Amino acid sequence: MDLTTRCPKCGTVFQAGLSDLQLRKGYIRCVQCAHIFDGYAEVVSDASAPGASAAPPRPAAAPAAPVA
Repeated sequence: MDLTTRCPKCGTVFQAGLSDLQLRKGYIRCVQCAHIFDGYAEVVSDASAPGASAAPPRPAAAPAAPVA
């Protein structure tokens, strides 16, 4: 299952895999600006995410290791 999430730094909306989020305790790296953020905290509904259908494919949204 994929979740739609939005980067709090640059506002990019993209899909993040639930299994990927679970592996990294929710932390992911933005595909545009490389900002690391909590993907669970930034989940948006598909209806409130204009342009979400034009987001990059999920493999481009590879999660990053959490920052210590």
